[in-house]
Amino acid sequence: ASLVVALNQIEAICRLTIPLKPATIEEALAHCEVLARSPGLIIRLQSARAIHSLLLLLKRTDFSYENVIWPSLIEAAMSELRSTMPSTVHGALLTLQQLCRIGCPLICDHFDALIGQAFHMLDHQELCIQQTAMDLIPDAAHCCPLAFNDTHLKSWIDRILRSLPGEDERGAIEAIGSIA
Repeated sequence: ASLVVALNQIEAICRLTIPLKPATIEEALAHCEVLARSPGLIIRLQSARAIHSLLLLLKRTDFSYENVIWPSLIEAAMSELRSTMPSTVHGALLTLQQLCRIGCPLICDHFDALIGQAFHMLDHQELCIQQTAMDLIPDAAHCCPLAFNDTHLKSWIDRILRSLPGEDERGAIEAIGSIA
């Protein structure tokens, strides 16, 4: 419970208008990254929220610094997608999702590999990994819409339609609409 409270406090501090030094943000990100790989699902999810807030704060604070932090976050998360530990894989997906949600342009440099891994994770045995991969794909598509439309859109739509039981088209339409 104390970790969740601490992560909530990080989120709250990020909402303040008090400028923080980029090094302080980087240190907090490093701690949240470790917690994002925690065995506890609630801690991983709260860490992702804190990471999102820290990335947004960094984006508002120092535009040059993001070129130092973002590449290392992306490289580490992409590497961790190959882990055999479900909590590590889930944490890596959550980190990549937060980078996509803040509009990290460097995601496009890893886009095909990211989408390939996300598609692969849709068949993972852990439901939280499947769900996060499902949510990550439209988030990544928003970062790199041309690359997604050119090479992955048809596969994504086909995958959504195949995954539906019977004739439930409403869910498919909602999922497809999330990338529009």
